[in-house]
Amino acid sequence: MIKKHKFNCPVVVKKLPDYKNVNTKLLEYFDTCDHEEIKNLTVTENYYPDSFNKLDFYNSSDFDRPWVQFFLPYLKKELKEIANFLWYDDFIVNCIWFQEYLRGNHHGWHIHGDNFTGVYYVKFDLKKSPPTEVVDPYNNKIAKKMNVECGDLLLFPSFFIHRAPVVFDDTKKIIISFNLNISKPSLELYDSKRISYGFFDNIKSKMGSKYNRL
Repeated sequence: MIKKHKFNCPVVVKKLPDYKNVNTKLLEYFDTCDHEEIKNLTVTENYYPDSFNKLDFYNSSDFDRPWVQFFLPYLKKELKEIANFLWYDDFIVNCIWFQEYLRGNHHGWHIHGDNFTGVYYVKFDLKKSPPTEVVDPYNNKIAKKMNVECGDLLLFPSFFIHRAPVVFDDTKKIIISFNLNISKPSLELYDSKRISYGFFDNIKSKMGSKYNRL
């Protein structure tokens, strides 16, 4: 028999400061940068149907792209604050890409790799485009519509099943998606809020060399 134990799991939303100016510049980059198109994939071609106007997913590990060079400093500053808020010391962004949706475009149910998945909303109107939907991982039955708007940064564990529903309006929706790994817990925060350094020291002394290989 398999038993499930329910834990609270964080989903974070944070507004990017000066997002209007940042987004204006990003839109200029996206108008001219290299990209791919994926239109109307069938289930036989992939494990879920997808349709985008354009995206640069296949270059997601290239951090020399001009728009990435521009946006990454803003993103890392916010991610550092979020990581500390969640009691972690640091993070590593492993890949990043943009996706543009027009009428009829969508991204089916899927998950990501790494620890956390991030979505940043560059061009988005909640009144005209459906928001990201995330499934509660405890029972995989309840899909929650994220209350987000343009300029918001959404972060959730990457094993959460989620999707971008079909765009039905004549509007353009552009998001940046990224995967990141949290590197380690903040010992200082645990020392002051929950447990002492001695907790980790005791684990290290008991495990010996095995601790250093974790």
